[in-house]
Amino acid sequence: MLGEEYEVKNFGLSGRTLLKKGDYPYTNDGTYKTTLNWGPDIVIIKLGTNDSKPHNWSPYGKHFVSDYESLIKSYQNLPSNPRILLATPCPIFSVAFGPDCPEVVARKIAPEVRGLAQSFGLELIEFHERMLGLSELFPDSVHPDIYGTTTMAAIAYEKVIGVESELTRPTITIRKLQRNRHTEIEWPVIHGGYVLEVGTVPSRKRNNEIVWKVCKWAGRLEGDVLRLPYFVQRGKCCFFRLMRP
Repeated sequence: MLGEEYEVKNFGLSGRTLLKKGDYPYTNDGTYKTTLNWGPDIVIIKLGTNDSKPHNWSPYGKHFVSDYESLIKSYQNLPSNPRILLATPCPIFSVAFGPDCPEVVARKIAPEVRGLAQSFGLELIEFHERMLGLSELFPDSVHPDIYGTTTMAAIAYEKVIGVESELTRPTITIRKLQRNRHTEIEWPVIHGGYVLEVGTVPSRKRNNEIVWKVCKWAGRLEGDVLRLPYFVQRGKCCFFRLMRP
């Protein structure tokens, strides 16, 4: 989405905590040292979900802010002087991850991340508030599927490029390609904070209500537009719209 001028690397690790005394601290893993040695120009920190687990938060939650401050400073001290963005964790939509985890994330961890961004003068990517109401993108109530990560990428993209998409839904252009039943949908890159949704009317729907679903990102940046290819199945009627989470 960002184009050839950016080299994007994912250093995320499953199950890791921000808390240094959590069960699997991120800073204890060699990947953390790799992020420092890479000399990044932009750093996005998104931790906190696993810290909400009772065996992590109950005994060590009081250290969350100080441990987070230490992590931030480790990147601030890099010679590359990176731009640092903090991200609130996504909502947890059930108690399956732990009986108190949804409330801990919503009322303790996310607010503390917002406070850290303010106190350090850093930019904030608000995943928690903007992913509320999108529980269908989290099959197990905790981890986003590919459609969820597509939505999160749009939210992060908007903040990274520094342009906040207008609330008025932008116009999309649908281009029919010569190849059989292939189309391309495009919209202005300044509206990269939107995700494309495809709508269909299931045959068993009595009221002909359109069912909308996020399209996973498999597109490209070309000039000042984002282009996403879509294959229309034979005999199906599809509708397209942009949605800003």
